[in-house]
Amino acid sequence: MTQIAPSQAEVISFLRQYIARADDYAEIETHISHIFLKDDVAFKLKKALCFDFLDFSTLAARQHYCQREFTLNQRTAPALYLDVLPITRNPVTNGLCIGGQGPAMDWIIKMRRFDQQNLLSHMAESRSLDLTLICTLADHIISFHNSAEAKPDFGNPEYYASVINSIGDNLRAAPDILHENDISALVRRLKSLLSQHQDLIRHRADHGLVRQCHGDLHLANIVLYNGQPVPFDCIEFSEDIANIDVLYDLAFTLMDLLHYDLRPHANLLLNRYMEARRDYQGLALLPFFMALRAGIRAMVTAIAAGEAATASQKQDIRHYHALALHLCTLPTAQMVAIGGLSASGKSTVAQQIALDLMPGSGAIILRSDGIRKRLFNQRPETTLPPDAYNRNVSRKVYAIMQDDAEAALHAGYTVICDGTHLSPAGREDLAQKAMALSLPFTGLWIEATPDNLRNRIKHRKNDASDATLDVLERQLKQDSGPIKWTILDGNRDRQSLHQQALTALSSR
Repeated sequence: MTQIAPSQAEVISFLRQYIARADDYAEIETHISHIFLKDDVAFKLKKALCFDFLDFSTLAARQHYCQREFTLNQRTAPALYLDVLPITRNPVTNGLCIGGQGPAMDWIIKMRRFDQQNLLSHMAESRSLDLTLICTLADHIISFHNSAEAKPDFGNPEYYASVINSIGDNLRAAPDILHENDISALVRRLKSLLSQHQDLIRHRADHGLVRQCHGDLHLANIVLYNGQPVPFDCIEFSEDIANIDVLYDLAFTLMDLLHYDLRPHANLLLNRYMEARRDYQGLALLPFFMALRAGIRAMVTAIAAGEAATASQKQDIRHYHALALHLCTLPTAQMVAIGGLSASGKSTVAQQIALDLMPGSGAIILRSDGIRKRLFNQRPETTLPPDAYNRNVSRKVYAIMQDDAEAALHAGYTVICDGTHLSPAGREDLAQKAMALSLPFTGLWIEATPDNLRNRIKHRKNDASDATLDVLERQLKQDSGPIKWTILDGNRDRQSLHQQALTALSSR
């Protein structure tokens, strides 16, 4: 990729000889690092480079940033980052060694080696990235963002403006890949979105939502290790790139899932994250953040390719550019409510139509079951005690659903309210909420035979719903009042139920 700096030539030669003694060794070169793999460990050497956004040109700088990378990655990947070590010169033999007491010639990070096939980028490409893993990844990101240190002096509109300018400049410098009109269209659209949301960007920084994040949370920086998704290789060399809005951090993962055409995965990640953090007001920024991330990937690919871009690199640049433009535009928001007794198929339909109603990562799904679990500080799969389902708690759950729906709709997102909605007054309140915002409303009511409902409840596993057969029997006896919503036949298969919902939505 780059010529070896004379100051590092001896160190690189030594490390190559050192790993070659093993039966299983390899070397990986990135834009800014050499990584030497030997058996079950890896040694990462930062290149002696200086760019606008980083400076590893001196020995002292490389020592500093090795230590900083090690420290910051302890937050998410302590099992992978083992030590920071000097490459020293033995004063007796004059040879180099790892560690030792002689003068440091350079610095390396010692890491645990992992199978490259376990990178989530490889899993996404091979279609082996399952939805259960996405749930776990969401929980890890939620926990990380909850504990990350607030950085209110960063993440301002001026920073994003500089990123947009860099995208435009670097894409223009890449020969024969994108037309000037296409580049200008993306830059204009990004600047327009930034102009619309400057006040919200500043507001979020002032209220603790700009934090010391990962900064580079795409799928190639997340590995499945010991059965868990582990983000690693966070940004250590730039305060501006690392100290960002939490949704800008999440946006990289969402955008990358879309790049691999894994929209159901992106929708699940988005909704599980939002359900836990209730950051629905911030959704107004998410299309801009995801588009900016796609533009950055186009730019980084162009920089790495240089003047000798391969056909594959050119294709990636064009794809990221097209994705960025696509993410800049949202259709008119709407509210959809899906009701019915437990196990009628509400959540299944919600997940299906979420991808039909909005492009990109899809619509927001507000689940009464998920809201209830959050009220009790529990994961969606945790079973709650019966007291969590009393009338007062249920009123609070549906009040929160309405508040969150309003916030998401204001942010420009379509919302799907998934719950039993057994109260006629509650159903009317949802319709009035959409009407007050001058937005379309569609109510869908799913009916199935009692025997089908009972059978589904008996066979449920790892579901957010805690509904038991006793709960269902009480629902069957309850008077839900006249149903004015469109009734769907929940006895049919998933595909048929999905088609019924689409027909109802298209005919409103």
